[in-house]
Amino acid sequence: MHPGSLALPAAFSLAEVDRTAGGRDLITAIVAGYEVGIRIGLAAKGGMFKTGFHNQGTTGVFVAAAAAAHMLRLDAHQTQHAFGIAGSQAAGLMAVQDGAMTKSFHSGRAAQSGVYAAQLARLGYTGIPDVLEADYGAFFSSFVDDWSEPELTADLGTRWETLRVGFKPAPASNGSICAMTAIDQIMREHGLAAADIENMTAFVSHNTLHHCGWPYEADRIQSVLSAQMNLRYGIAVMALERDYGVAQFHENKIRDPEILKFIARIGVEHELKFEGDNGRYRVACRLVVRLRNGTEHETTVPLSQGKPGRPDAGRATHGEVPDLDEAN
Repeated sequence: MHPGSLALPAAFSLAEVDRTAGGRDLITAIVAGYEVGIRIGLAAKGGMFKTGFHNQGTTGVFVAAAAAAHMLRLDAHQTQHAFGIAGSQAAGLMAVQDGAMTKSFHSGRAAQSGVYAAQLARLGYTGIPDVLEADYGAFFSSFVDDWSEPELTADLGTRWETLRVGFKPAPASNGSICAMTAIDQIMREHGLAAADIENMTAFVSHNTLHHCGWPYEADRIQSVLSAQMNLRYGIAVMALERDYGVAQFHENKIRDPEILKFIARIGVEHELKFEGDNGRYRVACRLVVRLRNGTEHETTVPLSQGKPGRPDAGRATHGEVPDLDEAN
């Protein structure tokens, strides 16, 4: 959900116009936004993504509303209505992942919606009081088929979901980062060059298959985002350039003939063992690489670097890549 893209602009925008706001207010508002949004996201059990909605635009409005409500010093009643107003503005379609500029618009619009909602609630404007759990036309009943009410408040105030937020070591989707880590590990371990590789197959979860496993074809490329969201591109650029920084995700790279040629060697298939366990391995990748000499190498990267359980956010050679069985 990238809560930072929602809580920070909402909190900072209101702090800028309130000279009495201090650092403690700002940090508390941001944490409030993270906790509220992440818990709502967990309660949705990944259902919105499966039906094609983008969490930054949908659940994101609650992140911003919570942060804004704290900055505006709303009471409980006003905050309830701020959520109710924000929920009616929830929107965002996941098809933007192919490279449309609209993906980043979702977080900006959701942050704006949360601020509007809190400002309106302060003026006495009302929203849906049970915006999350109403039987008909509420957030969960409209966006998902199933949700978990306990996730909303389990260990509230003692277990901080904010501390479980990860950091990306590359400007790409998490599914792509795992795949890039996998090809990097195999190539380093066996001293391979891109020219040694005949073909490869990335085995991924249903989530990753749809999120970043789609075909990377010249006529589908809209922008740098197309490359950032596609694991085929990520694997190819890592294999060819042995890096995954900003320079590899640049406008002058995304239609590079050599990268497109290498992408043709990459297949993506569904891996059933990455399902379940509350989506813990939704970005995991099992990569099988076949060399021109007939040799085959395989590795599994269950978590991307910088994530809870794998905090090493440096290069793929920094720290051991955990085995899936060990991670379980």
